[in-house]
Amino acid sequence: MFGLLRRYSAIALLHLYVAARIIPELLPAGVAAIVAMSLLLLASTILIPFAFKSQRTGAQPLSSLVLAWAGLLAMGMFSSLFVLTLLRDVALVAGFTLSRFLLIDAPLQQFRYWSALAVPVLAAL
Repeated sequence: MFGLLRRYSAIALLHLYVAARIIPELLPAGVAAIVAMSLLLLASTILIPFAFKSQRTGAQPLSSLVLAWAGLLAMGMFSSLFVLTLLRDVALVAGFTLSRFLLIDAPLQQFRYWSALAVPVLAAL
């Protein structure tokens, strides 16, 4: 029981990290982008646990296999989303450090917006 709760908590926390890093940057893109990203993360949070249940062997009903398949797809999508978010954060730290050294700020703001848009698009590819 405790292991299951810990696994679901870890999944939810990782999704919250991605949401906290990407969704606020999508404000200039409009409500549709924010809703789409939020729904993607919510669906992923719900579906990924079904992928863990697919490890059982034996005959399973079709609905169980479809949920497992959807969970595995969500897990693959989220792994790309998570890695790209981490890479974006590393690039933002490097850009912040460089902008403080060169005393410029405008290109970093544009990079924050465009990289936040690029993360889900690249993850989908």
